[in-house]
Amino acid sequence: MFTRSIRAALIWFGCLSVGLFAAPAVARADYDTHQEADDDSLEIGVDLNEELPGLPGDAGEGTGTAADDSGGGGEAVPTGICPNWEYELVDSDSGYYQGAFAGERPSEEHQLMGRSCTDPDSGSTMVGADWVLVGDDGTPAVDPAVLAAQAVDSLQLPRPQIAASPEVAQLVRLPVWLWLEGASWTSQSASASVPGLTVTATAVPVEASWAMGDGTAVTCSGPGTVWEQGMDPEAESPDCGHTYTRPSTEDLRVEVTVSWEVTWSGGGESGSVPGMVTTASVAWPVVESHALVTG
Repeated sequence: MFTRSIRAALIWFGCLSVGLFAAPAVARADYDTHQEADDDSLEIGVDLNEELPGLPGDAGEGTGTAADDSGGGGEAVPTGICPNWEYELVDSDSGYYQGAFAGERPSEEHQLMGRSCTDPDSGSTMVGADWVLVGDDGTPAVDPAVLAAQAVDSLQLPRPQIAASPEVAQLVRLPVWLWLEGASWTSQSASASVPGLTVTATAVPVEASWAMGDGTAVTCSGPGTVWEQGMDPEAESPDCGHTYTRPSTEDLRVEVTVSWEVTWSGGGESGSVPGMVTTASVAWPVVESHALVTG
């Protein structure tokens, strides 16, 4: 998105503190004077130096969390999924396995099953414990819902990658097109297994909520449409956009929250868990142009 044409320009900024004066303007056209700087910023004209959306740093940070405290799981940045869980039945009434606690024993028929895994990325060992029923042959009868919780915890949700046109500064009364790039709107899956049983959890993005920094909220049911050269320079986005009606005295913080539905299936059963969200934000100025032409 950083080499994509900037579709808005300014005749002059007046008293704006960004300090760009008397700049000729062509709506949704390239700035001939722009250059990419080493510090992940874009320099335009004389003094304007704005952080670009979606770059690493404060303006591009995102988080992945459950929609409520019972959701669990969901990292914004993949850190590696532990693939080698090992399970063993433990002769214990306490519910503890190497420091992990399974809670109170549900019944005399339940036995404690411990699990451990070494993360291939960090080398650290993770442990867990669950009460399970054991068949006459000594095989643990693992509840698929138990594995579903582990699969959900392994989900790696991508950080939203914000894109917009214009991408650096917004013009009053010029529609802003908003969209998400990369894997921001791609379903994610993770599985957990024991011998004879695999459960898969799947997270699907369903909604993007944008807080535009001027008190306006925009809700989009998809990732948004990419603005491309050749489109009507003054048209509104068909599915995800906003138009500012007044300039800002300082950069506006814009935040997007992507909501994910999470379901699981395996062992002949299926279910859903509380949804998750991922977030990211950018900051941009909103300025007023005293002349606007197209071409």
